[in-house]
Amino acid sequence: MPQAHFETFCQAFDAQVREQLAEGDLTGRLYSDGVLAVEEFHADMARALRHAGPWGQHFLSRSSTVCSSWSTSAW
Repeated sequence: MPQAHFETFCQAFDAQVREQLAEGDLTGRLYSDGVLAVEEFHADMARALRHAGPWGQHFLSRSSTVCSSWSTSAW
């Protein structure tokens, strides 16, 4: 794309994305299912959480063929 058209492209792209998303999708929010209990604060749990990856309503499940590299045996 010629540099002269880049700003127009950015504005059009932003407008299209905003039509597809809800206002809440454009804000940084973190959701949690709760705090860890004191006995859950240890290195093994930290590693498990680090490698667990995101999941939930807006993410593919770990069993999806798209995410076939996930292994539940590491849990």
